[in-house]
Amino acid sequence: MGKEGIELHVVGYVDVVIHPFLVRMVTTVDYEGRINAAPYSLVILFCPLPKNPQMLFIANKSWHPAKNIEATGEFVPNYLRADQLKDITETSHLYPPGVNELVYTQYTPVASNFDRLKSLFINH
Repeated sequence: MGKEGIELHVVGYVDVVIHPFLVRMVTTVDYEGRINAAPYSLVILFCPLPKNPQMLFIANKSWHPAKNIEATGEFVPNYLRADQLKDITETSHLYPPGVNELVYTQYTPVASNFDRLKSLFINH
């Protein structure tokens, strides 16, 4: 019996591709304070020291989250559950700049209470 394959497309099939890493919802705000949320699997704790926490975040520099992080220097990684796949997938669509993806989900934005991260985290 041979193996079957599926044709992969960037972003468009995030709901059928198995990710080898934990997926985190990265929330940012742009220079006008507009919320952006997008799922990423390459968000890695680099330095856990409370005085200067650092994370490695790998994203295409032309995407909204990367542009927002460059503009503000801030982002919040949100840890997700497997049963949130529908909402996670909804935030992966290519919305125009300034669109808050969270309005299409069951997530509720909540202000971050960590001094170094002034962006938003989500509550589901």
